[in-house]
Amino acid sequence: MALDIKDINYIISTYKGLKYKKNEDIDIFYGTLSINHIYNDVHINEVFEITIQIDNDYPESIPSIIETSGKIRTSYPHCFVNKRLCLATELEQRICLEEKGISGWIEDFVIPYFFHMNIIKDIQYIHLGKEVMD
Repeated sequence: MALDIKDINYIISTYKGLKYKKNEDIDIFYGTLSINHIYNDVHINEVFEITIQIDNDYPESIPSIIETSGKIRTSYPHCFVNKRLCLATELEQRICLEEKGISGWIEDFVIPYFFHMNIIKDIQYIHLGKEVMD
């Protein structure tokens, strides 16, 4: 079972910088994801270029996401060498996908990932006095 048209329309209408294309058996969202959130008085306002790939056997397979603007180094602990982001355990993501679908997965895992990554970047810059992630 692949994504349905309601999921696709919701994502491209909610995340205005993302575009959609179908490439053989893979649904792909690509473009910019704007993170403008406040949590515990910490405000993050950043734009990331991303690609989300969703195989045709979704939700059996977990979507993969790559940050393509080069703002996350592969040395960041939650980024694989192939630049795929490590958002959470497979089980956590599967539960979210079953309960909330792809839009819930973006809200619960993708956006918090970038938010957290920016907080860590800022903290390391303040404490170490240097950029550890671009």
